[in-house]
Amino acid sequence: MTARPGLLVVGNGMAAERFLDELVFVGGAERYEITVVGEEPTGAYNRIMLARVVGGAGPDEITTKPAGWYAVNGIRLVTRRWVQRLDLARGEAVIGDGETVGFDRCVLATGSSAWMPPVAGIRTAEGVRQAGVHLLRTMEDGLALRRETDPAGGRRRISVVGGGLLGLELARTFVDQGHRVTVLHVGDTLMQTQLDRLGGTVLRDAVAAMGIEVVFGQTEAVLARDRLEALRLDDGRVVPTDTAVFATGTRPRIETAAASGIEVARGILVDDRLTTSAPTVSAIGECAEHDGVTYGLVAPCFEQAGVLAAILGGSDPEARYRGSKVCAKLKVAGVDVASMGPIEAVEDTDEVVQVIEERRGVYRKLIIRDGRLLGAVVVGDGESTARLVQLFDSGERMPPNPVDVLCSPPAFARVGGPGSAELCNCNRVSEATVEEAIGAGSDTVEKLRASTRAGTGCGSCVSRLVEALERHGALSVV
Repeated sequence: MTARPGLLVVGNGMAAERFLDELVFVGGAERYEITVVGEEPTGAYNRIMLARVVGGAGPDEITTKPAGWYAVNGIRLVTRRWVQRLDLARGEAVIGDGETVGFDRCVLATGSSAWMPPVAGIRTAEGVRQAGVHLLRTMEDGLALRRETDPAGGRRRISVVGGGLLGLELARTFVDQGHRVTVLHVGDTLMQTQLDRLGGTVLRDAVAAMGIEVVFGQTEAVLARDRLEALRLDDGRVVPTDTAVFATGTRPRIETAAASGIEVARGILVDDRLTTSAPTVSAIGECAEHDGVTYGLVAPCFEQAGVLAAILGGSDPEARYRGSKVCAKLKVAGVDVASMGPIEAVEDTDEVVQVIEERRGVYRKLIIRDGRLLGAVVVGDGESTARLVQLFDSGERMPPNPVDVLCSPPAFARVGGPGSAELCNCNRVSEATVEEAIGAGSDTVEKLRASTRAGTGCGSCVSRLVEALERHGALSVV
């Protein structure tokens, strides 16, 4: 019997998990001897949902691949280790203590690491992080933060540095626990990558109504004696703080590739086959840079994983990755937020339509070019977002009056047809697909996740899965 070629997957995050799912689906587990090397002690989990663990959820509630899954599918899982470098000539990966793993093909899914800005006093004289200062990137980080902020220990003053998705989700978690919460954010609008100034203002008003204070300014220093006491901004303002969480963004992890002589820039450079400068090595996910772009969203990472699995698994050797249309549909601190394409007009001829409902806290902005949706920003309205995503993805022409797309469903029945609206943006799952799965016996959220993949990306659509189950009188267990 001919030995199967060895396939090494470096990293065990969400991109690696999706790649393995797709590879198993097309029979790749029979084609290769697969080894996965990951730093953490467990199987894969949904990193986007770490705020739930901070809020008290068990780690198993966000675990997507328990250790047993790998064994069942004939995949060797190596935990608590990392690949320092690849010896490309020998086809070996050095994972420390002199141990190596052989490979014929390698997939780098090394993801990204949390970025800590250069803030004075963030480390002690001994070089360790100041007590009370946290990052949130791993399950271990989440459990440590949960222990410190347990409401049973009393009300704390918590500062979250960074007004992006993770920062605002954490802020909502903490305020729900009864803590006093301040979000410190550079710039003058929240989520400035996804939202324009007006959209950020509407979101700020919404989180302020929840009891979250938002302060704009650059965090300059950590003030501490035995432990954290306050944060100082660059204009001299001081924010008293018992616990600080830095949610200030991520950086692609390229060190393994760089140490192996593989070409890197911001990310690991890949072509349309997702192959690096080393012909036997591919890269996917947040660590990969394709056509000058690195993606920090789940959907593009999943698209890359699907293409690479089709190529390596043999189901479609001619598959190619041509880049992703950037579209984020999120629930931020309980507020529906969507952003797709450019958030400002690019050309003088681009048409901009804005609808503001101050009392409802709803903001919609459409950017239209040649009668088609080029970009959009939505805050506070989840209902119209699904239709906008359809128009954005399909390139279908807008109605003569663009505001029609923001109307209630009966007024916009022309798009797609019944059930064609997208429920899960990360995995492109329609409402009709979910309804069919429920009718076929998927009567819990976990069964729906397994049968349709809805809810396995960013998790923002889980509440809609629950609603669909309740409409059918099914058991809606998350």
